Amino acid sequence: MMGLNYATGGTMAVNGRKITVIEKDDQGKPDLGKSLLAAAYSDDKVDLAVGPTSSGVALAMLPVAEEYKKILLVEPAVADSITGDKWNKYIFRTGRNSSQDAISNAVAIDKAGTSIVTLAQDYAFGRDGVKAFKDAVKSAKIVHEEYLPQNTTDFTAGIQRIVDKLKGEPGRKVVMVIWAGGTRRSARWRRRS
Repeated sequence: MMGLNYATGGTMAVNGRKITVIEKDDQGKPDLGKSLLAAAYSDDKVDLAVGPTSSGVALAMLPVAEEYKKILLVEPAVADSITGDKWNKYIFRTGRNSSQDAISNAVAIDKAGTSIVTLAQDYAFGRDGVKAFKDAVKSAKIVHEEYLPQNTTDFTAGIQRIVDKLKGEPGRKVVMVIWAGGTRRSARWRRRS
């Protein structure tokens, strides 16, 4: 709202047309996001949609924007496929993507003699993030990928599999976590063993 207020000089209008902002909550559910966007384009007559936060929801919304021939400005969902193989001409991204995250993280930890395990959510954000990270790593060795459901709250079994995979590995050990949402708000972090 601050950006719109600033861009319009406080008038909240463009070329004499008032800007109205409507908020809808997809609750992180792809089917709900898809139907809310369709309703916004058809019933509410919106010209532009912004969001969502979930990559899975964004992917569900892409064909809706194409069907209605209206812009979907994607921010902050980051899965590469949103503006990669699933992209259409009505989709624009204003923030980072999984590859950019992966490259910066790989630069920091990609050293010979390093064993890496990834832990990610089992949906577009996590899978695209791990793929991009694996593509960016050149010297270190990725020894295991662990995917857990988005709503996981008990990480015991997954962490045990990670520990078991790293146990016999020589040298530096890194767990690369790619996670978003209520369990951990920050999507990226690393820890040395």
